[in-house]
Amino acid sequence: MPDDKVEYAASIIPFGLTALSIATFLMGFATIFQSRTAWAPYFTMALLFGGVGEFLAGMWAFAYRNRL
Repeated sequence: MPDDKVEYAASIIPFGLTALSIATFLMGFATIFQSRTAWAPYFTMALLFGGVGEFLAGMWAFAYRNRL
């Protein structure tokens, strides 16, 4: 299929933005409401959602040449 005929079924970019917002919310929640000893679960979830989620969304968008 030629590059100019590629059709996009859906964009993955909102998933990357959602991953960023979830990671920001988790770290903000941990900073405000939890003690420093209880940060590990929040940091782990923020790292998984924020880091891995955004990386996968970026690689997916790059593979499908989805530029916004």
